[in-house]
Amino acid sequence: MTYDSFDHPTSKQHTKFTSWKLKASTQQLPTLDIMNRKFLDIMNGLTTCFLCNEETESNNYIWQCSKTLSLLKPIFDNHAIKLHAILTEHADSPPCIWQDSIRFCQLFSWTRDQQTNVTHHQILLTFLLNYIPQKLLVSFQATIKSKKKIKRLLLNFVHDLHVDIYTTIWKLRCLYFKEWKVHNNITRKSFTSYR
Repeated sequence: MTYDSFDHPTSKQHTKFTSWKLKASTQQLPTLDIMNRKFLDIMNGLTTCFLCNEETESNNYIWQCSKTLSLLKPIFDNHAIKLHAILTEHADSPPCIWQDSIRFCQLFSWTRDQQTNVTHHQILLTFLLNYIPQKLLVSFQATIKSKKKIKRLLLNFVHDLHVDIYTTIWKLRCLYFKEWKVHNNITRKSFTSYR
């Protein structure tokens, strides 16, 4: 059983997405702080976050960036609605039992805070590092009896949410990085032949 939306398990898209998930969970994304350590002469001191142009980009900062958080809010709001629809369709118990588990789940409720800081929402950070928080599982367990069905629906839901985060945040950041490389006549070979 697969939990991804890619056409083939060996596609380049699938490989890049899987690599991103692994690197995000181990805080090894090639952010500018790491790139400067490895390719000092090529990077030429470029450290400022591509998304906000304010702070030094790092694996920790990328999830604290104000621009990142503003892009994440509609994603999580949208997926809270999708989760409600999934649970409504597959519920073995009445909505009055499980609806509050979504409404008050910190994985989604953080979007209603006026001033968001990811360090105040550990459940959000846990998810952004590609782990599944226990509180998300509780919503499924409160609604669905079958463990097999919970696993299938939960993994599909998590996969779709991670794909949206990857596409909206990381691919956008990489697009800015690519534009910078083109502007500075830096190619892939510049990195592979670097000594």
